Amino acid sequence: MAAINIWPLIALIITSALVPVLNQSTFITVDPYEVRNLALRFGKDIYEGSSESTCVRKITQNFKDMNAKVIWFDSNKMMEDMRNDVINTLNWKKQAVDRIANESQRLAANHTYDKNVLVEYLNMKRLYNEREGEPPSHHNEDQDVEWKAVKLSLHPNFETSNVNLDLSAVHVPINVYEKAPDILNDIKWSDALTPYFKNNLAFDPGLSWQFFGSSKGFLRLYPATQWKTDVDFLGWETPPPDLYDCRMRPWYIQGAASPKDIVILLDTSGSMTGLRNKIAKNVVSTILDTLTDDDYVAILKFSDNVTFINNCFDNLVLANEKNVRQLKDDVDKVRPTEVANFTSALMKAFDLLQVLNRTKMGCQCNQAIMLITDGAPLTFEVVFKTYNWPNIPVRVFTYLIGREVTDSQEVYWMACHNRGYYTHVANLAEVREQVQQYIPVMSRPIVLSGERIFSWTPVYAHVSEVPLSDWVWEEKEKQIKYKILQQQQQQQNKQEMVSDSQTKEDFEDSDLNNNKDIEEGSTETDGFLPIPTIIDNEDTPINTESEFPKKSTKPKRNLQLMTTLSTPVFDTRNYTNITRKILVKNVYQDSEPETIRIANLLGVAGVDVPIKEIVKLTPAFKLGVNGYSFMITNNGYLLYHPDLRPLYQEMLKPYYSSVDISEVELADTDSRSREMDENINEIRGNMINRTVGWKKVKVKIHLDSMKRVVTRVNHYIYGKIDFTPFSLAIVLPEPYGSYRVEGQIEVKVRREENFTHYFRENNWKVHPDWVYCESPHKMSAILPENAEEAITQFLKTVVNGHNFRWKTSSTRPQVYETISCDKYLTQSLVFDAKATDIDTSKCGTNSYSTKIEDQKLKMFGIVTTFVATRSGLTRFEDHRSKEEKKNNTFERPFFDQFTRATEELYYRRAVDFHAINDSAFVFSVPFDSHQMNRDEVLVTGSHAIFLGTGKSSAPVAVVGLQFKHSVFVERFLNITNKYSKSLCSSDEIDCYLLDNNAFIIYSKEFSHTGKFFGEIDNNILEKLVDKSIYRKVHMYDYQAICFKIITPPSPASILLTPFNHLKSLLLWTWSHILSLYINIWYNSWVISSQSDYDYGSDSDDYNDKSDNQPGNKSLPYPCDKEFDLYEIVSPLSEEPIQGDDNCGQNCGRQYTVQWIPYTNMIMVVIHKTCNCDPISTIKFELKEVVYNVSYSCHLLKTELPRKRPVSCHNYHPQEKEIKQCGKGSHLYPSFIFIYRSDL
Repeated sequence: MAAINIWPLIALIITSALVPVLNQSTFITVDPYEVRNLALRFGKDIYEGSSESTCVRKITQNFKDMNAKVIWFDSNKMMEDMRNDVINTLNWKKQAVDRIANESQRLAANHTYDKNVLVEYLNMKRLYNEREGEPPSHHNEDQDVEWKAVKLSLHPNFETSNVNLDLSAVHVPINVYEKAPDILNDIKWSDALTPYFKNNLAFDPGLSWQFFGSSKGFLRLYPATQWKTDVDFLGWETPPPDLYDCRMRPWYIQGAASPKDIVILLDTSGSMTGLRNKIAKNVVSTILDTLTDDDYVAILKFSDNVTFINNCFDNLVLANEKNVRQLKDDVDKVRPTEVANFTSALMKAFDLLQVLNRTKMGCQCNQAIMLITDGAPLTFEVVFKTYNWPNIPVRVFTYLIGREVTDSQEVYWMACHNRGYYTHVANLAEVREQVQQYIPVMSRPIVLSGERIFSWTPVYAHVSEVPLSDWVWEEKEKQIKYKILQQQQQQQNKQEMVSDSQTKEDFEDSDLNNNKDIEEGSTETDGFLPIPTIIDNEDTPINTESEFPKKSTKPKRNLQLMTTLSTPVFDTRNYTNITRKILVKNVYQDSEPETIRIANLLGVAGVDVPIKEIVKLTPAFKLGVNGYSFMITNNGYLLYHPDLRPLYQEMLKPYYSSVDISEVELADTDSRSREMDENINEIRGNMINRTVGWKKVKVKIHLDSMKRVVTRVNHYIYGKIDFTPFSLAIVLPEPYGSYRVEGQIEVKVRREENFTHYFRENNWKVHPDWVYCESPHKMSAILPENAEEAITQFLKTVVNGHNFRWKTSSTRPQVYETISCDKYLTQSLVFDAKATDIDTSKCGTNSYSTKIEDQKLKMFGIVTTFVATRSGLTRFEDHRSKEEKKNNTFERPFFDQFTRATEELYYRRAVDFHAINDSAFVFSVPFDSHQMNRDEVLVTGSHAIFLGTGKSSAPVAVVGLQFKHSVFVERFLNITNKYSKSLCSSDEIDCYLLDNNAFIIYSKEFSHTGKFFGEIDNNILEKLVDKSIYRKVHMYDYQAICFKIITPPSPASILLTPFNHLKSLLLWTWSHILSLYINIWYNSWVISSQSDYDYGSDSDDYNDKSDNQPGNKSLPYPCDKEFDLYEIVSPLSEEPIQGDDNCGQNCGRQYTVQWIPYTNMIMVVIHKTCNCDPISTIKFELKEVVYNVSYSCHLLKTELPRKRPVSCHNYHPQEKEIKQCGKGSHLYPSFIFIYRSDL
């Protein structure tokens, strides 16, 4: 029988079976009104569950029943009140500094110099806390050092520092011999300042650190504390060498001398090679370190020709951090050549300074030329006669470089005949001491005038804060890579151990447990970064965090920021006697006493003002939700601002103290990078010119770690702060920012109402940073443990009939002997507590039993419900099961993390979205949800409660809840499957729920959850923009950090000669020592403080992931970045919107978009008629703005308008009587002793 071919029959049967399926797939259509129906049903379902569980209706009605009213308030008056409070507070600091300076002058004048004096004093670097029992572990390194035990304890005025309020302590820099008679004599008389420090603190209980910085180099600080350095950051066991010198700090330099225009002439002739070249460059770098934001500088290099060290800087430029950094980089590139032309160099310098005078540019005060050379052949007297004599408006300071020099008389002559100073810098160790010699000379006109001037510094950080320098980053990279290798080795060891264990019959459980411990231990960190994953990307540095990091349960470190007020302290003696050692017949003998004219600066007195103390004077509860304040300097730089971000991965950014207001206040325009909006420019100009005014501007503001954006109209009201270079502004959102909910319960002693009843349980918190009440025991540091305890103590005080006082504004510091409270804030808190004190089980349309209510909460997957109010109160209900609480299934509870009420993101977003839809809940999920366990992801929803009508309405509270994302998805799918079997279940249809900033709350693929929609389907996102569903908002970050990837040299480098090896070793050693000494430990000095604003790290704002290959290095540098954010367009359409996406030939997709009522979400349904492969995606990242050479040069040269300091002292007729101008070659510095006596 012939074989029968059955394959055609089988194919026919299969084809017949598939035809219905294919036909079903082919004819699937998306009905837009079916989508609208599903969105409406889901919106109602989620809204009803959310509103009932949060009791929003009941809470709203309570506020109305208690007669809470919406009132318009005068924002100009509020601004004036806040401005006066700031003026008064800063004036108290001024009085304290004035007293320190006056007493210092008196004590110094009355002191009798004793060359044999012996003084016992507290050295900050050699004292330890008596409560700790013993000195630090490294105290035995120097056997000659005596450590002293002092009782130290925490005090609220000094944040994290342990202090002793009865003592002051002294810091002596390493380059100053602490046993020298001059030093000991000044330490002795300055010890008598301690009682005056204490009196100042008693008069002004809010006073922070007080100090006197001596011109000799030591610092006397009150109260006594240990010298603080951050040795843990780089993992060092012992403190590094301490090179802090108060004379090099901005507060000292600004207090000692008026602003200055400096032209630095750097000799780059052929003789300036080797060590001389290094010394000269260090001298230039150190001079730049002594300049402040009020100074101007230019650097000219000269040999045969005279040229600017940077072609973009063709004139003097403001000595801000950006320009100084650029100049230092340029100095490093200088190479010596040819022969020096001094005549051309001096003429060019004088020409530059004269042009500045004629054009009214620069600082219009002191002018000086700094000549750095290894010798000059002539004095060039003709040049000085032509340009500088007889009035000598320009001082000349000369620095003779090198140990063996012959032409010293000429440069000595130049300085002495031009009101300057001559110094000889023989080696690198002398650089810092010799450079700062010019500062006392610059201060002579101020000393001779006797006028007390007061100077304020820009914002700056504690000396222990580590800067983001190249060396520090390199060390951290090494640590990270070492940990990677360590982890890999441990993983390998574990695998080998497990493999060996499989061959053993009696493998012990204890061995396995130990191995697990090793594995877990390998992921531990030192608190800086977790173990990284290196990804291949050439633009970004090593970063170990996920792309959208989970909110850390570790408390974020607040940066310690300060401004300092300082004033010069004068030596009131006009003359002094000196005795010289002279050489007579090869024997050194004392000369006859010689009386000389002096105008000596004793030092600078100052006080630190924590930025957070200024912020407290513009309290957030008065500014309202989304309102804020900021202050700028006379240069337009921020003193504080909510968007000031000084840190990158816990290191200080290079330009953090010179961030301009135009870099953080961004108008909602399509302008290019660095193009300032005319409205912001007007505000900036008026504030700098110290005028009072107001203006409304539409702005764009980034939120939520730079991933969300909101655009709104902000109302700016601003005015000057008298007797300072600062101006204050408050910013209120429109329109609700001009209205307030007025509702208070009168709190008074012996009132029948028991206020403690509203705070009876532990399910409430108050804003941790708002000052409701202050304890009279503040000065003794006996304080409540937290803000809640402080409220409870106050209410018990009232109930028990004890007295208290309401705070009032005053021109004098207020000292209370009883509890003092803010009346408006405290009475509003009691009012809000009563309004929100409700039974959550009776909030629905029907009253349910507790059991039924619990079932309902479980049905919606609700974990937490809460309400936060305008007074900083947060009430919460924890609905987790006992098992979930015990196992800590979720991250740290919401109510433990988010206690700042109106300042929390959920509160701010809900209030802003109210203008788009007043009935909506605002939902979101964590950005890193796709990296979490499905059961751990929570959806957060919040809804703003407004009182009033129309534009005359104001927010009073925000209710919210958190529920399980898995239950949220289940309810959505139940509704879609119930009313449309094929819509979101078909393989041909993709369903998404997007929030108002285009982040995915739901997708079929859980791996999409929390991601930016453009990363999944940018084609459709762009269509949504075209359809005006979303608006693309282009943003800039002018505080960004970028990275260069440095590839190590090839293996051929081993062929280097031994001499090159030796050279490389010496250069490596020197560069690391220099970077360690200068880049880290010479920061601006200030003692600990926290900021009310959260000055967080940029590693939390956005993530530069190091896609650096192992072996490569990355180099950080400041840069500008740009990025696009998305915002939903208002008003929201109630009708479905359809469109097509043609993604190829005869291929396309249809999409339907529907707003989900009562939410901030839209439903996106995409019908795939064919495979659009690949689908366009974009990565959510910030990209560096790359400027061309000409525009970069333009930005460097462009100076924004600024206002010069009012005070200027650059001349005094008696200065010509002073003959000291440095030590010439005829003197022998090692054998000069000066004995002083009063005349």
